[in-house]
Amino acid sequence: MAPGLITVVGSANMDLVMSVPRFPRPGETLLGGKLSVVCGGKGANQAVALARLGANVEFIGCIGSGGFGNDVVSIMEKEGIILDNLKITKEALTGAVIIFVDPDGEHVMVPDYGANLKLAPDDIKERENEIRKSSLIMLQFELMEETNLTVVEIARKYGIPYMVNPAPLVYRGEDIIKGAEILTPNLAEAIELVGAELSLDFVGEDYSSLSIEDVYRLGEKLLDLGPRNVVITLGKNGSVFVSKSIRKHYGVFRVKQVDVTGAGDAFNAGLAYKLSLGDSIDSAIKFASAVAAIAVSRMGAQTSFPAIEEVKELINQPGSM
Repeated sequence: MAPGLITVVGSANMDLVMSVPRFPRPGETLLGGKLSVVCGGKGANQAVALARLGANVEFIGCIGSGGFGNDVVSIMEKEGIILDNLKITKEALTGAVIIFVDPDGEHVMVPDYGANLKLAPDDIKERENEIRKSSLIMLQFELMEETNLTVVEIARKYGIPYMVNPAPLVYRGEDIIKGAEILTPNLAEAIELVGAELSLDFVGEDYSSLSIEDVYRLGEKLLDLGPRNVVITLGKNGSVFVSKSIRKHYGVFRVKQVDVTGAGDAFNAGLAYKLSLGDSIDSAIKFASAVAAIAVSRMGAQTSFPAIEEVKELINQPGSM
């Protein structure tokens, strides 16, 4: 095992981000948009965020053989990310996501996962000898479930801890979650994973009435799925950590929110970075909160991720949290 090597197995997309004065109505042509084209995908985002923090990181995914695929490779190479096991296919275009961002930093998105769905279990098996060198593995749900499960089987075989960020929640992934070192859903994902097994006082998709005690209960129910630890991210309300012996709520660093795209990826990268150094989960969550805070104060996903010096500066500012 190579100490400190974090392997991110996940998606790589090109994000077409349109800043708009407001979200358009059906059939409307809304003037005033401003387009940015940036590399994205939850896997690539987390790998880039880790690299910016100074981590030793390898990315394993699948991209198309031309077009956006070349751009994705170029960007990750510039960040110093190891791409020795990246799959390149002619069978599909590189994944792409169209994202609309309003002046408050809220966003809506429509993905086409394209080549990401061409990363198959056999591709993972062929890379077993490289994956086994990892000290930590990061997974998200923008790959096929059976592909992620194959990664998990390798992690279990060699005793490698792995983090599961169940986003987007296109499948429940219970066999993937079981045995994870940390499960990191946002609040909506946590509620969906728990499903009807827990009665909570909220209506529809309005979670504003949920108390921190409710979130603790959610976390405890998620532990029944088999992860060792659960961190539920709550956006502007911070995050909650739950294990078999600990329940703790963490606040946020005070910044002006510009764009929340990639905030979860920034948080997960910060968490993984600190844990790979042997830090406590408490320290890792505080650090991850600072990484995410800087990310939401800037436009875009990968373009917003901070360097380690910026994170330290924010953490050391009096009264910043």
